[in-house]
Amino acid sequence: MVDKEKIYKLYESMMNAEEFITTKEIKELGITQNEIAKLVEEGYLIRIKRGYYNFGNVTDLFTYGKSLIDSKRRDEGIKVFNKCMELDPNCLYAAYQLFINAVKTKDYDNILKYYDVMYNADNTNRKYLYYLYIISYIIELPEHYKNVVKNLTYNDMAVEEVDDFTVMLNNTINLVINGKLYLLSAP
Repeated sequence: MVDKEKIYKLYESMMNAEEFITTKEIKELGITQNEIAKLVEEGYLIRIKRGYYNFGNVTDLFTYGKSLIDSKRRDEGIKVFNKCMELDPNCLYAAYQLFINAVKTKDYDNILKYYDVMYNADNTNRKYLYYLYIISYIIELPEHYKNVVKNLTYNDMAVEEVDDFTVMLNNTINLVINGKLYLLSAP
């Protein structure tokens, strides 16, 4: 197996490439021909044609993006998540990260774009239903989501209480549903 440091260096170089990366460019990163073959075999790279490679496994690329976020390189991480969505428009994990980023940065035009991916992948996920309820106070929802929100109950959104955070989350959901905690809407 090729070590993560080399893989991340490769991903960083590939993020800056136009469409693909060449064998020569990969070798300049200190990756040997045998390691290139191993990266293809393990799914990190796809060989487009002789001497040309592109991203393979979106899951590993996502992990690289998370490592960037964790190391306070947020803009680069967001760029990687966007690349994940470009490679796989249904990449749930990247959509979730981009959704959270859109909410944090008040990118109201893209909140639903990422939420749609999450909802279509798992529309029974209680956390996602809670997010829908919350964003209904921030942006104007399409009619089909308005109907979902209108019929939501505490039981639809409550999560299994496994720690203090989930207990607090359920208490918050209960307050919001019962009109005792008011959410501020966007201007």
